[in-house]
Amino acid sequence: MSPNASPIIIERVVGPPNESPEGKFSDLNMMVQYAALERTHQEFRELLESGGFEMAEVVQPGLP
Repeated sequence: MSPNASPIIIERVVGPPNESPEGKFSDLNMMVQYAALERTHQEFRELLESGGFEMAEVVQPGLP
């Protein structure tokens, strides 16, 4: 990756406890099917920072 490159990540973000149940159902599916988890906003930020990147923006898609 060139030094000026910026990754674009398209991923579901799990909301805080007791909010946005859609992400929680996806997280449950990930745990059951793949022994994996969806990530929170803070977890994505920490993951990117550990790789030397910074999170510039999070865009919430609108409902159809």
